[in-house]
Amino acid sequence: MTTSAHQQVSFQPLSELLPKNEAGDVEFEQIVSVLLGLDEAQLSKRRQGVTPTRIGPGMLLTGRTLCVYRLPSQKSNQDTDNQLLDFVNEKFKGLQFRRQPTRLVIVDPSAMADTELPTSDSFQRVVETVRRTLPSRCTMTLWDAAQLKDRLLAVPPFGLRYYPELLLDGPKHWQAIAAARQRYDQEFTKLHSKIQFVGMSVYKEEASASVDMDQIYIPLWVVPEGAVETEAQATHTHPLTLLMLGARHVILGDTGSGKSTLLRFLALAGGHPQLIKRYGTQKDDRLPVLVTLRRYADELKSRPDLSLREYVLELTHSDLSLSEVSTEFFEYYLYAGQAILLLDGLDELPSSRFKATVRDRVKELLNSYPGNTAIVSSRIVGYDKEVRYDSLGFSHHRVARLSLEEITGFVRN
Repeated sequence: MTTSAHQQVSFQPLSELLPKNEAGDVEFEQIVSVLLGLDEAQLSKRRQGVTPTRIGPGMLLTGRTLCVYRLPSQKSNQDTDNQLLDFVNEKFKGLQFRRQPTRLVIVDPSAMADTELPTSDSFQRVVETVRRTLPSRCTMTLWDAAQLKDRLLAVPPFGLRYYPELLLDGPKHWQAIAAARQRYDQEFTKLHSKIQFVGMSVYKEEASASVDMDQIYIPLWVVPEGAVETEAQATHTHPLTLLMLGARHVILGDTGSGKSTLLRFLALAGGHPQLIKRYGTQKDDRLPVLVTLRRYADELKSRPDLSLREYVLELTHSDLSLSEVSTEFFEYYLYAGQAILLLDGLDELPSSRFKATVRDRVKELLNSYPGNTAIVSSRIVGYDKEVRYDSLGFSHHRVARLSLEEITGFVRN
């Protein structure tokens, strides 16, 4: 997708396109992280983007590039600038770098073209303090509103999300994605919103096939993996808190403990009107993606090079009957960190070799598209030590046992 040159005279700065709240700041941090990783990969001539490390509020480090950025919601608020300045004075100066940064990238989404310094006096003090801390040979580059726009346009999924009007046929592509998302949500809900009673005796004949999730589901709670599950010792956490932007979690449980249904609940909780109404969940526009890992492993037997992203696309064509959905559709959400990846049944993979392969494919996907939420489920027996997800930054939880009140509520439903 190419840029429409005659439309680039005027544009809306990214800081005005994002909401002036915490959600907008998180989205901006995701954008800066991805752009910085791609920029570093280009400088180091790597094929894949690099995931920067967050070393403090408003600071990222990747390779020898240090990035200091100002959040969009800070336009008229100096408090956060002062907090960043405190961090620089108190902690940043004491950091030990494996390799000293040779480049400083300053990102100010409110600064306009032809400026050499950030727009805010307090943010300028932050930048000057950081510069004095770095070696004298360290170069400085300012990414202002125009630079950000150009860099976003250079990454088609970003350009399509934020500046479709500046891309050739951009509005047409954007409308196609919006239409595909509407159909995706409809088919995804139709496929995953029913609870089937497998191996259970049910009273009502109509329930022997399936029941709508919102009519019967009892939300499970989770506890830390190693917790001793008593009221005094175990910290029960509502699983919806696991859906924070960029979070990575493994949910463990015994056979029949409800792991698969829990993942389906998490997939639908932000977009299913009845679930939102009954359980008080929050509207969430992120794209839910649910993969049964056993089926993915079956495909890997004959196609060992099949990536997880490619499989998700094939799954959408087959299970949701959406042949018009393309890679462009998924990357529109993945690049922006706006996907929820739910990977079910790690324990059902046929061998440790397959478990290691799938873990590598998950790592590959999250490295290519950092910032997306990922949740993996597994039986406790079958989650082998040598293929755990700790090295990928996943935290671990166990499905909590239902209380007597919850069991009674389920039976009544």
